[in-house]
Amino acid sequence: MKLIRTTIMKTNKITISDNGKIYIPAQVIMYPVEIADLFGVYTPTIIANIKTLPKSGIINPDISGEVTSFGNTFTPLHFGIDMVTALAFRIHSPEALIFRQWVFKRVQEDISPTKYIIGFPTGINLN
Repeated sequence: MKLIRTTIMKTNKITISDNGKIYIPAQVIMYPVEIADLFGVYTPTIIANIKTLPKSGIINPDISGEVTSFGNTFTPLHFGIDMVTALAFRIHSPEALIFRQWVFKRVQEDISPTKYIIGFPTGINLN
């Protein structure tokens, strides 16, 4: 493994509190070890899944920042909400389940029908 760029970026981590509340910063920047800690699994589990996801075509990580190279493949050193979300659906842990439930809740909120109140001026015939 060869480090291409050596500056360390400040991370903005997702956290899950003891009571199951999820905090997501405006811009998520997490290293694999932080993602492993979030989901309560070992770092090699996260790294293996990070390598698998692009091969499956599910997600293509952003390689415009810090990267490592594995042969001809470049892998970012840190990841955003897209990768964390994709990993949540591959990892089997209580914390990943909490995160998946949060994702489902947010999706349902975003696609729920919106109620509109439409007003018509008096005297308009809609027939």
